[in-house]
Amino acid sequence: MKKESNKFKVKSRDKQSKTTGVRHSDDDVKKAVVDRIFKIEQLNNIPERYVANHSNCSRSSIGRMCKCKFDGQSPIPDWTTIHNYSACIIGKSEFIPGFPEVLCHVLNLIVDDSADIDCTVDNDCHIDIEIRFHTSKKLVKDPMEKEGDREKEEQ
Repeated sequence: MKKESNKFKVKSRDKQSKTTGVRHSDDDVKKAVVDRIFKIEQLNNIPERYVANHSNCSRSSIGRMCKCKFDGQSPIPDWTTIHNYSACIIGKSEFIPGFPEVLCHVLNLIVDDSADIDCTVDNDCHIDIEIRFHTSKKLVKDPMEKEGDREKEEQ
């Protein structure tokens, strides 16, 4: 039996939000991810030098992440930088509150208006993410995949 402790839905992205500098359609999501990762970093007392020594981020990438978070005017880092920084922080952290929302927002970038995403945090170690594609989408077997290829992969 599942104990539901936290449930939320991801709403469609606000495509009209404003930022300074070059505007990308996913900047609002990237900024939300950066903000959450910094909160997780602070909660777990992870020093910046740990990220510099244990991530695939260059010194300039770490600087872009920090500037984005603290001055609010710097350009938002690219997804590769966010990924490398986040992977290091999540790997070192014991407490990762808000991370299920981050996952759902990133998934929403991929599916956009094609599906609805619900997320339920059942306990402190388990997330259920439900993606309901609209009726015009069908999850079927790939017609290009050969049956023999699939059997080999399963073994």
